[in-house]
Formats: sequence, C-alpha cells, structure tokens
Amino acid sequence: MKWSSRRPVKSSKEIDCGRRQLLSLKRHVEELQQKYESKVAQASGCDLKGLTLMRGDSIGSALIPKEEVGEEIKALKATADGNCLFNSASILLVRDESASHMLRLLTAEELFLNPQYYANHLKLTESKMS
Repeated sequence: MKWSSRRPVKSSKEIDCGRRQLLSLKRHVEELQQKYESKVAQASGCDLKGLTLMRGDSIGSALIPKEEVGEEIKALKATADGNCLFNSASILLVRDESASHMLRLLTAEELFLNPQYYANHLKLTESKMS
C-alpha cells in the first residue's frame, strides 16, 4: 500500500459541518467570556493580602531566593494532579481551585481558535533561531 502525502479532499458537506462546529465553539467561548468577565475584572483589582491566610508550602517557600525578592513572596499549596498551573491560577483568582477546570477549558479554546498566533509566537521563533 502506497501512502500519499496529499490530504484527502473534503466535501462541501464536511466543510459546512466544520464551519458550523467552529461557529458553535466561538459562540460558546463568547458566552464563557461574558459569564466570567465580572470575575476576571474583580480578580484584576483584588487584594492579594488575603492569600497570606491560605495554606502555605514551607518547602516551596524555602526554595524562593529571598535575597532577590525579599520576604513578600510566599509559596502556596496547590493540588499536584498534573493541573498545578491551572490550580495555582485559580487560587490567585478565586482563592480556591474551583475555577481550574474552566481556566483549562478557556486556555484550550484560546489555543484552538488562534493556532497561527501561537505557532508563530515570538518566543517560539526566537528559540528556533538560537
């Protein structure tokens, strides 16, 4: 069996179906943005002093170079389930990990809807050149 490097030609029905799915996904993203816009605005102006009352991570805090950042930075505990980036962002935004699934979904949608931007991102092209 000989493999061809050419892509199979899609029918107009398949293209229309793909367009409908993309439009549906875009509408879903817009709905999510509207739904969480107030939370993002609230988190943007939030007072981070309340984080000092949260569960600290003594080992993580010990790894922070105090001579460079001082005593004002403290490591907080986040669930280490492979989603620690989203868990940590959720802790900063809403003081618990309840928004981590939504943040992960919104990140995936952002990457899906803007593949060319991220594929040609300056940081990626710089690393390819060096």
